[in-house]
Amino acid sequence: MKPKQKTFIIILTSFALFTFTPHVFATAGGFHSSRGSRSSIGRRTSQWSDEHTSYQRYTYNNSYYHSTGHYYNNSTAYGFSPFSLILGVLVVGGIVLKSKKPMIGRQSYVYDKALADETLAEQVETNFLLIQDAWDHQNLKPVEHLYSEALYAKHQKMLTKMAQKGLLNHTHSIVIDGLSRLKQKNSSQFEIDISFVAIDFLVELNTQRIIKGNNMTRDAFKQRWTFITNGDKLKVAKIKELKI
Repeated sequence: MKPKQKTFIIILTSFALFTFTPHVFATAGGFHSSRGSRSSIGRRTSQWSDEHTSYQRYTYNNSYYHSTGHYYNNSTAYGFSPFSLILGVLVVGGIVLKSKKPMIGRQSYVYDKALADETLAEQVETNFLLIQDAWDHQNLKPVEHLYSEALYAKHQKMLTKMAQKGLLNHTHSIVIDGLSRLKQKNSSQFEIDISFVAIDFLVELNTQRIIKGNNMTRDAFKQRWTFITNGDKLKVAKIKELKI
């Protein structure tokens, strides 16, 4: 289904639901039952994302669902309500405005590592893999020199919080498939997107139970790393997770 067709169907459905609401909802007695709540841990996308305080490879996103039942006479007629019309217009307007906004952060996975500067590409890959390996072993000290001071402190804090919660993240068997969107921000800073696959899972230390991800298959990720240059040395200053 094309995006425009999908948007039109959503708008039409929303208008119908809100414009022709049965009056009985305002008067009839009914029951409100919570069928329970479902909590899910969001997809781990990057332990490095410094835009999230708890490992956006480890961001916890709790979602809950409730169902409400209403008992009413089947002979109740559906009517037109001015309030329902206003509400319907607001909902439709919101959907239209939202559909015009670009998909922020959504990127295509890249299978190409060719850069004009082959030395830079090799250095980016090396630093990336060293930092990932240090994270997998929960010890960033050996790669402190590859970090900016602020990001190093932040990642250390994240590891400490995980340890306090009795959690351990493993990220290994990494294969870098793509380097793309090399962008010079200023004379001493540049950005580059890294597409890669990795075995990535979160385990509970006490029980050794895997609570997120799996230890058998690789998942695909894409991150935007910002590096600070100092001569021929690179330090990562920011890591942003990208949607793919």
